Amino acid sequence: MPTLQHNDIFAGRYLLDECLASRHLAEVWKVKDLLAEGTLALKVFVPANKLDASTLAQLKADCTKVSQLSHPHLLQYRHFDVHEGIPYLLMPYLPHGSLSRRVQENGPLEEQEVAQLLKQVASALHYLHTRQPLLLHHAIRPENILITPKNTYVLTDHGLNYRTRSSLHKAADQAGVTDAAYAPPELFSAHPTRNEAGDIFSLGVTLYEVCTGELPWMGKGGISLLQGAAIPYLPGTYARVLSNILRACLDANPEKRPGALELVEEAAYFLEHGTWKPFGRFGIVKAETVVYKKRSVLKPALIATAVLVLLVAAIFFLPLEQFIPAKTKPALAEAESKAVTAVQERKLEKAGVIAEAASARPLENEQGKTEQPEPAPPKKELKRNATVQEKAPVSTPKSAAPSYPRPSTLEGYLTGMTNNEIPLTVRDRWKPGIRSYFADEATIHYSVDGTRIGQFTLDDFLEVLISTANSGSVLLDIAAEDEAGKVAELYVSVTSAEAVAPADSIE
Repeated sequence: MPTLQHNDIFAGRYLLDECLASRHLAEVWKVKDLLAEGTLALKVFVPANKLDASTLAQLKADCTKVSQLSHPHLLQYRHFDVHEGIPYLLMPYLPHGSLSRRVQENGPLEEQEVAQLLKQVASALHYLHTRQPLLLHHAIRPENILITPKNTYVLTDHGLNYRTRSSLHKAADQAGVTDAAYAPPELFSAHPTRNEAGDIFSLGVTLYEVCTGELPWMGKGGISLLQGAAIPYLPGTYARVLSNILRACLDANPEKRPGALELVEEAAYFLEHGTWKPFGRFGIVKAETVVYKKRSVLKPALIATAVLVLLVAAIFFLPLEQFIPAKTKPALAEAESKAVTAVQERKLEKAGVIAEAASARPLENEQGKTEQPEPAPPKKELKRNATVQEKAPVSTPKSAAPSYPRPSTLEGYLTGMTNNEIPLTVRDRWKPGIRSYFADEATIHYSVDGTRIGQFTLDDFLEVLISTANSGSVLLDIAAEDEAGKVAELYVSVTSAEAVAPADSIE
């Protein structure tokens, strides 16, 4: 309930037209300046109670410093003064109101609007955080982000240090200085810490609120993280990278939260390219591309043909038998026969066909007497035998069937499923292996070349993946797992073959 009343004249010149915001610390009114005939916003601090001289001096010093700040996304204060012990601040009037009102009236922001909000508010925070001495905002929330006539965002309620805010809360009989819903976990520790990371946490809570219309952890803020609560994800209607950015802002460890400038760069990339940066700290991890190629049947055929030509040429131009005397041919034929038998037996022994006992079996001569096998003929005679054998028909070796190794990872499976060089029968055989990675009722969010395709069940997703095979690369990010460690929610992004560098082939 506002302390001031409609149509009152404050400080002898400001006609109170409409109450824009009413809190214990301050009331904000739309006013008409009766002397300058303009419309302004008037912020009156703790109108129900008068401040002591020390608190007034602190507030004046802070507002004087703030009036010297200049940034396109910080609201510029016009004038600070005190009327009958009540301090007030004049500001530009912005008819579009606050971000909080926009979300209440229109619902969650579109992703383009979220990127614009993130870039502009983070740039204002970066400006504050790089001042000397350091300036912290302490109160990042949708109510303190206003919308200009040009549809840009500006921060307000900035520049008041913690000591001044504490004094104002005491004057207003309020125990708390920070709204717990936006407060980082380090403020609830045994040794509260206030630094730039606290503003980033409050910005993360704000982002979640404008994307979902709700506060994370049911409005309990960072104290929920100290009690073991999990960091929430954004709904699947938003890009996975944006969810990663938000969750990094809400990290329980202040050192792991991004800086304001890093957030500016991420949002600027989206506004320039229409998609979030796929690489870097918040990007989706890229799975290694696996490209299968069929074995070439041409190379073995050419080798076999060349060998056959050489053998035929050797037989035609170098008939060895014409150099052998006629009287030695019977002995040579017998030696060649024995050599062939020995070679064949050695081959069978290597294959495990002939037992050790059989290899030592004695031979019988024509008189039925047992005699030991003759020693293997010298290498020179073996070559002659080889020449005789070359006259036998030579068969052309058959080409080996294409080999498609079964992948050993989920990334390998899904990458192979997009490869149109792998037969459908092979990919169908992989489906049980893929299902073993997923929980029942798993959800898959699927996009191609940065364009969101939709949300699918596992079986539907596999059919879509096969039907759009393009030998591209697959990016995976597991959003949630069940108690057994199986994937319950997965984000899959496929980049077409034209957009990726060729990878090493697997024969």
